Amino acid sequence: MKFCRPCDGPVQIASDLEIRVIGRELGGEFGRVVAEGFGLSTAVASWVSALVGRANWVCVMAFAEAAPVAAGAVYIKGEYAWLGFGATLASHRRQGAQTALIARRLTEAAARGARIAVTETGERLPDKPSNSYRNILRAGFEEAYLRQNYMSPSTQI
Repeated sequence: MKFCRPCDGPVQIASDLEIRVIGRELGGEFGRVVAEGFGLSTAVASWVSALVGRANWVCVMAFAEAAPVAAGAVYIKGEYAWLGFGATLASHRRQGAQTALIARRLTEAAARGARIAVTETGERLPDKPSNSYRNILRAGFEEAYLRQNYMSPSTQI
């Protein structure tokens, strides 16, 4: 499902985690948290870590006592911002990390001139609850449309 909302406007945050924009020095940790949070191969971590510090990208992380526990990025181009790569380590889920990261990314996007933010997550299905879906709605995003996803025949089970 694709979602959109204005970049400005409040997002209710309830988290004790420290949220901050990161630089290249934490790129490796950013990639690790995203890969591990999504249950992806460690090979993906180095690819994702390359986003940190690139033009138009703002990467943010949530820290629990200086340890990185969640991550997210926003790509900003003109008046538009795309929020993605939102992942939380299993050990720190349900502590408000993603809502806080969404709020910070919206603030960063607005400060850089973006007016409209978009994001996506899996379709809401009755037998498959989604914390990501609920976090996005809780942050003030509205459903825009259901996007088709295609899989290579070689990856189907």
